[in-house]
Amino acid sequence: TALLHEPRKLAVVESTPRAREESARLKEEFLSAVAHHLSTPLTVVLGSVLVLAGLSELAGWGRSVRIDGGWAIAAGALSGVFGGLVGNQGGIRSAALLRFGLPPQALVATATAVALMIDAARVPAYLLGSGDAIAEHGMLVALLTVAVVLGTLLGVPVLRRLSDRTFRTGLASLLVILGAALIGSVVAG
Repeated sequence: TALLHEPRKLAVVESTPRAREESARLKEEFLSAVAHHLSTPLTVVLGSVLVLAGLSELAGWGRSVRIDGGWAIAAGALSGVFGGLVGNQGGIRSAALLRFGLPPQALVATATAVALMIDAARVPAYLLGSGDAIAEHGMLVALLTVAVVLGTLLGVPVLRRLSDRTFRTGLASLLVILGAALIGSVVAG
């Protein structure tokens, strides 16, 4: 309480290196706690949306819902923001793209193009914030990059052979699994 009555003394204490480190640590703890408390309910909501989207596609209800015009822009923006907050944009993007009635090749190409644009925007931030860690795991990053390219090249012929119904059923099933896994991750704590 003595410091409350002596503001100059408080300012001196706060300017010490140890106090600055403690302040930075507390700030990081606070931001981490806020992010966790926000992401947990959002993760449950996202998981629930993915399960609902997958089940509606499997049951046939989803095929009667189409998004177009201004609603398409709003849905795209909302899914991007929501997916960014939770950290799982691919699932929400796939669920949204099912509503457009795209053939499998167009849906995968659209999802891939959007993911590439998002990653291109993120990479500079990742390099600035974690460049050393990325460089430290450069071989793994390169290996995963090659795996993505190979998966895309090998997936194209498989995708051409799948019927629209098989593709949509498979994607819907994966959405249900992903949604259930997200909900389960929160429940498991």
